[in-house]
Amino acid sequence: MCKGAENLDRAYRLTAEHEPMVHEFMPGGDDYLCRLGTYAAADGRPVALFFRVEDPGDGGEHGVRAQRRFNRLRSVAVRRVLLIWNPASTEVTGETVGSVLVQLAERFEVVAVHTAGPGDGERLGDLAVKQRFDAAFVLGGDGTANEVVNGVGDGLPIGVLPAGGTSVLPRALGIPRKLDDAVARLSDALDDDSVRLISLGTVNDRRFTFAAGIGIDAEIVKRIDERGRGGNGADESSRPGDVWFVREALALLLDGEYAAPSMRVEVPGRQDLAAATVLVANCSPWSFAGPVPLDVAPEASFEGGFDLVVVESIEVSSAAGKFASLLRKTQEHEGVHRLHDLDRATIRCEQPMPVQVDGELLGEFDVIKLGVVRSAARLLV
Repeated sequence: MCKGAENLDRAYRLTAEHEPMVHEFMPGGDDYLCRLGTYAAADGRPVALFFRVEDPGDGGEHGVRAQRRFNRLRSVAVRRVLLIWNPASTEVTGETVGSVLVQLAERFEVVAVHTAGPGDGERLGDLAVKQRFDAAFVLGGDGTANEVVNGVGDGLPIGVLPAGGTSVLPRALGIPRKLDDAVARLSDALDDDSVRLISLGTVNDRRFTFAAGIGIDAEIVKRIDERGRGGNGADESSRPGDVWFVREALALLLDGEYAAPSMRVEVPGRQDLAAATVLVANCSPWSFAGPVPLDVAPEASFEGGFDLVVVESIEVSSAAGKFASLLRKTQEHEGVHRLHDLDRATIRCEQPMPVQVDGELLGEFDVIKLGVVRSAARLLV
């Protein structure tokens, strides 16, 4: 067992009596051999897969090709990658995981571990740093990427693959949407040390990569989660799509819950603003609706502070005009305020308000403190 696998075994407290089950297979059919080890926890549940290029030995014509491949890879220092994948993410299947592993194993030593619940991504990201991996790759949605970024920080480069329903972060970074192309792009980036150093926003000390929201958008996320993941009789493998978001948004408008301001936005050196909902952007676009970028804060960038979009009220009669104004880069609408490149802000609510970060519900709070940590993460591009 190699050092990386030993470290993961130790981290997961695997028992001595559960030896790894190892077998050989040939990714790509005729190129080279890899060895796959499955490491089981005490209950027999597989928790880690380990890939590395092995010396194929004497295997005839195939063995000669494999031996050449092996020698070529071993002639240079092979980087070690921890692949963190979320089996509950929208686009993650056995086929996609296998495809990504095969591509990565052509160039790196890869340890792949899946998340089993909330917080696992952060713990595994921290593990990648402590065990001195060369990079962490994330195969999952934006929520998984958020956890890994919180765990890794700026400790090592992170490659975010598009495998969620929306995958805002990799799209905002310009990563190809096709998974095979994304793996190739990020593998090249790791070899070439092509890294983008970005700032991270914070909401009550929780870091986020691209966006946060207080009010109506977070309420929609909350309702979607109740109907989707975690809801009674729900399909826990994925969240409902854009149609559900539109339906819930219309229901909230008709309910009139955000027709009047219930928050006060305090920014040092500026006049306080009343708000019914607040959007926080760490980049542009803020998010996507299918193929359409929601560019509500066009000046926001990964390298700067955060931008705020403060909406005073959302009545049914004026909602269409206000939402349209949010997507215009040069026009303002009465009752909509944009604040650019901020370091901190405080939002005080009349009652606890829902908060989302990177598309995941953080909770409900009556005081929300926003901040920024500059040069906080190294993302492969």
